[in-house]
Amino acid sequence: MSDDRPAESVDETLPVAGASAPASEPENPQDSVYDGEETVARSERGVAANDALRALSRAARSFLLYDPRNEAIRGFLKEYQDCMGRAVRTGTLELEVRPFELTLDGEVVYLERDRERSLAFRLFRDGVRRLTLEPAVEWAELLRLLEILSVRYTGVRQHEDDVVTLLWKAGFKNIDIVAVEGFVPEEDADEAEISNARTKAIRAAGGQVEVPSDFDTPVEPHDDEVAYGYRALTEVEVAPLKAELSSQQLPATAIRLVTEMLRLVGDRTDPTTFDDITALLEEVRLFLLSEGQIDGLLNLARKLHSMRAVNPDAVAQELGRFADLRALRRIVHSAALLSDEAPPELVELLDMVPGEHLRDLVALLGEERSRSGRRMVRRLVQRHVARHQDWLLKEIAKLDGQVAADLLRAVVDAEPALRPDLIDRCIGRTEPEVQREVRRMLGELQPGTLPLRTLHDHLKIAPGEGLRIVLIDRIVHHKDKRSFQYFQQMIDEPPHGSISGEELSALGRSMASIAPDDALTLLGDWVRPRSLWDRMRGVTGNRNRQWAGVAGLGLIPNEEAEVCIRWLSERAGEEMHAHCTKTLFERRRAVAGGRA
Repeated sequence: MSDDRPAESVDETLPVAGASAPASEPENPQDSVYDGEETVARSERGVAANDALRALSRAARSFLLYDPRNEAIRGFLKEYQDCMGRAVRTGTLELEVRPFELTLDGEVVYLERDRERSLAFRLFRDGVRRLTLEPAVEWAELLRLLEILSVRYTGVRQHEDDVVTLLWKAGFKNIDIVAVEGFVPEEDADEAEISNARTKAIRAAGGQVEVPSDFDTPVEPHDDEVAYGYRALTEVEVAPLKAELSSQQLPATAIRLVTEMLRLVGDRTDPTTFDDITALLEEVRLFLLSEGQIDGLLNLARKLHSMRAVNPDAVAQELGRFADLRALRRIVHSAALLSDEAPPELVELLDMVPGEHLRDLVALLGEERSRSGRRMVRRLVQRHVARHQDWLLKEIAKLDGQVAADLLRAVVDAEPALRPDLIDRCIGRTEPEVQREVRRMLGELQPGTLPLRTLHDHLKIAPGEGLRIVLIDRIVHHKDKRSFQYFQQMIDEPPHGSISGEELSALGRSMASIAPDDALTLLGDWVRPRSLWDRMRGVTGNRNRQWAGVAGLGLIPNEEAEVCIRWLSERAGEEMHAHCTKTLFERRRAVAGGRA
């Protein structure tokens, strides 16, 4: 969401407690977002935190007033990014949440007494008691935090999850919360009363609910009287309790739950079956996938893989879902935001999960739009080239466009020796993406690798001008005079009908490079005919020959070559005159460079 364009200016002058509202409408429409929050805190760290929290609150509320595409939103996001960056650079922000305040190190750093506007109240109402932001927090996490708070501002009475649930689902690495059960809104009280009524009805009918044998039941009464006392717990004793409430523990807790259930499935004395936990397993798997927790996903797959002996077919079926097309799509999309290298966890997961994943990877190439995502998938495809080379070559022939080009690169990077064969297979294809890959493969070959006859044949059928120019360069490296006549034939009879000035220049320069003496005679006659009659009509002669001849003569260090070019320049039309002038300039610069 960052942008190089400057954000709209934001009026940092906020109303303080007790200040009267302006009589007229604010000049800046964004001012309506700022009303109510007070400038608090005195310490440098507190002021930075105050600025960051007010920027967060304003950005979250701004979606109530503006369309998401409005430029005003960009200004709020820029202010939020800058202020929060300054705040976290002062150290870890461990914010205590009170009904209308947020405190840092005992200092009030946010104050808003209006329940509808207050960021503190919304956090407190949903049960958040501490919000911690680490110095390493990334912009993506800050944006996700803003998104969650925006949901609670713009859809308070819709059926969205509360803040605690949304923060847990986010799977933050550098943002942590401590939460308790939040307030029950008045609108939901009826449901609680209905539940209590049902419980009373069950008890009145003599019914009861069976609970597990190890369930926490009331303490049995004792006749011995004992004295009760209060003892404050130390921070060391409280730390494990706080850790249990941390949002960062949710993935590990979910995996531990599935692990315990798998242990029961493996216990022959327990009636729990694999079918009993498939729904739980699926829910946890999807949760880890949606949050990009690939390390947790791999950990869960390992636990499941260890149960193969209990139910091989069921385990294989469930493991297959860990690396199917849907799962790969989510993992690659998430991992590609950080790198184009395949995460080691994904590689291990693919090796562990049964099945051939190559077809899904090829299908994913057709869906993935980001460059880093396609590079990642290509590297995964490379691991299959040795075993599935023939199948991949057939797929390249069937597919077109970017997918075929990506497969070409994957195959060549894995098996460089296949370049000549792939060039021969794809030289005549017209897709620009495939042509780029063919040019790349030609450029990576050592000069002289492809036989001269093969290069001549390729040059006739190559559909792209850029590819033909590369082939011409490859042919010149052979230094074979047979190519001199071959190039002359291409100038006189272009195999593709029309031919551009750039390609004609490449052919003319190549002729001069292969046989300078022969080129001086032939190209000089093309540019400045020998007979008087031919000179008289020379300026209206063969345009292709003249263009190629000027380019070729420009490389020949002979005074006669320059005389020929100058002669045509004085008599030619505008386009040819410009070509001659440019060639003479480059020729003189090359001579001056050689003398230096």
